[in-house]
Amino acid sequence: MATQYAQRRLERTCYHEAGHAVAACLFSIPLRAVTVAPGPRDSSGGRVLGCVELVPVDWPTWANPYCPEFERKRGRQKIAGTIRMTLSGPLAETLHTRCWQPGTICADGTDDETLAYNAALPVQFAPKATRDWVNRLRFEMLETLRTPDVWAAVTAVAGALLERSTLKGAEVRALVRAPLATRPAA
Repeated sequence: MATQYAQRRLERTCYHEAGHAVAACLFSIPLRAVTVAPGPRDSSGGRVLGCVELVPVDWPTWANPYCPEFERKRGRQKIAGTIRMTLSGPLAETLHTRCWQPGTICADGTDDETLAYNAALPVQFAPKATRDWVNRLRFEMLETLRTPDVWAAVTAVAGALLERSTLKGAEVRALVRAPLATRPAA
């Protein structure tokens, strides 16, 4: 019984991290690696079950809401990609289990929901407008994940994570390109 639970938990984690990784590829966010190998303890004392490691990059000034060169339309689009990538993990996990998985809220603000909200706040200013924008992006990302080619990519990455526990960014990109390449031209 305990091993079945551990296996289901690992599968959920694989789909969660695969959702983040596939979205990073879709929104051209530089991805270094994704892993489901147990990590260090988080602020609540629990063990981090997986993570996506992004390549650190300096954002252009037009995308930084704290710079005078910030271009609202272009900047919002770039920030929206980051928010979608952040929300795609729990959404992929939910689609896999067919049951809403309430996220763990971390006291230090490192949970996906808080990270998405905090990324949106400098652009929206008002808390209600921020929540509304994040919710719109959540539903857009849910619809994106539901498309057959994107879901096939998530499933391929999750399966590879189940086998090997860690994938490099290039490996993830190759897995994402395969289902997308078989899509008929519009």
